[in-house]
Amino acid sequence: MSLSHLCTDLGLRPCGRIAPRRSDTIAGSRIGIGFETLERHHFDPQRTYAPLAELGAKWARVQTGWNLCEPEPGRYDFAWLDAVVDNLRAIGVQPFFSLSFGNVLYTPDAPHPSARGRVPLYYGQEAIDAWCAYVQALARHFDGRVRHWEVWNEPNADNFWLPGPPDPARYLELLALTSPIVRAAVPQATIIGGAFCCPNPWRKYDFIEACFIQGMGRWIDAVSFHPYNAIPERGYRSEVAVLRRLVATHAPGCQLWQGECGCPSRDSGLGEFRAIAGLDEIKQAKWALRRILTDLAMDLDHTQYFHLVDLFHYIKDRPTGENQYMGLLHGEDYTPKASYRAVQVLCALFDDDTQPADMLFHATAASDVAAGPRLDLAAIMSASFIRQGSPLYAWWYPADIGHDLPPQSACLHCWHGSQARWAQPVMVDALDGTVYDLSGAQREQGGDLSAMLPVADHPLLLTERSVLPAMNPP
Repeated sequence: MSLSHLCTDLGLRPCGRIAPRRSDTIAGSRIGIGFETLERHHFDPQRTYAPLAELGAKWARVQTGWNLCEPEPGRYDFAWLDAVVDNLRAIGVQPFFSLSFGNVLYTPDAPHPSARGRVPLYYGQEAIDAWCAYVQALARHFDGRVRHWEVWNEPNADNFWLPGPPDPARYLELLALTSPIVRAAVPQATIIGGAFCCPNPWRKYDFIEACFIQGMGRWIDAVSFHPYNAIPERGYRSEVAVLRRLVATHAPGCQLWQGECGCPSRDSGLGEFRAIAGLDEIKQAKWALRRILTDLAMDLDHTQYFHLVDLFHYIKDRPTGENQYMGLLHGEDYTPKASYRAVQVLCALFDDDTQPADMLFHATAASDVAAGPRLDLAAIMSASFIRQGSPLYAWWYPADIGHDLPPQSACLHCWHGSQARWAQPVMVDALDGTVYDLSGAQREQGGDLSAMLPVADHPLLLTERSVLPAMNPP
């Protein structure tokens, strides 16, 4: 049974759809979008600004492309990057920079002009001096327009720390060189360290802990990590708890950013997603919703989806090249996927007026299921927020993203205070923004609401109609 049919059976009536909110109409949020790999020419930025403006994300991660910025020794040309930064800012999206990768002028063994992953530390004093000069010129040029600066990309990954191998001490050396240069040129800079990936969980945390022990906290204001996993929730809360403990121990006050994550919309042979057969746009959309809402519920300071658009010939320094289909837009024609609409719904609702909150939510008395397995009610994921003074609950079943789980119903209970009252509760399907009227839902005393509602393998939301943004007809 489809979700819409189940809603009909439960007496839930569609009353509208969440209307998109342009980024420039949203004052602030924690949600960002990937705008990386421009130095490798994997997509045309000009074709993305219009759909990005309508997405509602407030941040874009941009790699700075040393190879394009310094085409000849000592001569800098930032015109291409000026255009990117100014176009993003014009539509209400704030770019933050990832300072990463080499330049074939100084890292001549790189097989591709972008010098992907080539670390200047390994190429002698001339390369080190050139890196420092480039960072200084870049920071001075973009002071006032770009405040957030991330140092390197995935220094614990073999393919992004070359000629390597990855080494916490060498990464700290690069960080100690780079961070003071940026701070001198951009006094209000926020320096982001890490951008740690997860090639192996235990090796990853050994590396991160070593970075902290060796003094990473001295050079940064935030630490970022890249959690690519096929089931978004699998082990994730414990991972974040470990990172928070390391931050609290070694760098109190440091922010924690989820800085890159994504799921392909079709089989692409990339990473852990190779194990999932039959990937499609709907599965990708569900994955993105579950990851972003989990990040927001855990009160991470930032959550970033990779990427805005599919990237073609993603790894050009391999003979065959590889396309990468994690984008919210199709790479062929830049049209939206289902994931674009799903993230658009989250951007409309989860701005700075929506903050995590501790409230009660649980499920009981699942209805009879005609066919298929019954839901394990204890496994239902939930998250609670306050939006403009009203409660906002999210719930979903953390099923394997590779299997379509038919929606089922359960009696859901929520409580946000004995003095609170529900006026006009509604349910929102985060996948497409459909809003359902719950005027017939059973209500109990105080802030308690109990109702038979759907449970799906993607997030559904419960809140007051008065705090929703504008709606279009259903």
